[in-house]
This record gives sequence, structure tokens and C-alpha cells, in this order.
Amino acid sequence: MVAYLLTFICVIFSSALFLSVGQALAGLVKSADTLNAVGRIAYLPLFALGLFGQSTVFGTAFELISRWSPGGTVITLLSGAMNPSSWNSDTWLALAVSTAYSVVFAGIGIRWFQWGAR
Repeated sequence: MVAYLLTFICVIFSSALFLSVGQALAGLVKSADTLNAVGRIAYLPLFALGLFGQSTVFGTAFELISRWSPGGTVITLLSGAMNPSSWNSDTWLALAVSTAYSVVFAGIGIRWFQWGAR
């Protein structure tokens, strides 16, 4: 039961993180067509960094960068939540970093977002 509750809470934090990334993109890119293209291009590194975050195939520097990327912190959070006995200081730090990402990206998106007439 604890694993389900922790997973639900971590999914909320993870969703807020990726929604804030989308908000930042919407605030910085003015055209809807350009935003669609930039969103698809930005998805690739976010996905790739998260996918290879737990592997040292590309070296330890890449592993460290990918582990603390938005996708990597989400993977750390969800793996810790689904197995509460493995919740450790890295998981707490991933929660803090995910929250910081959410605040920074949402702040960027809110600051530069403007309604535009077409």
C-alpha cells in the first residue's frame, strides 16, 4: 500500500516537472508550429538522457549528467517509490531536484508567456 501511495505522489511531482518544461517552451517559443517542432526535438534528448541514466555505457560523465536530467530524476523517483525499501538519499535528492526543475521551468514559462492574436 505504501508503494502505491509513494508512486502516486511521485507521478504528481513528475507530471508537474514535464508540464513546467512544456510551459517554458510555450513561453519562449511564440509560433504554434515552431513550438510543435521544438517540442518534438526537445523530447529526444529528454528521453535519451532518462533512458541511459542508469548505464555507464557512454562513460561516467554522461551517466552523471543523465541521472540528474529531468528524465533521470523522474526515473530515480519512480524506482524509489515502487520499491520503498530502496528509497535513499539519492531519491530524496531527486525529489528536490525535480521540484527545483519544476519551479525554474514554470517561472520561465510564466515570465515570458504572452497571449498573441493571430
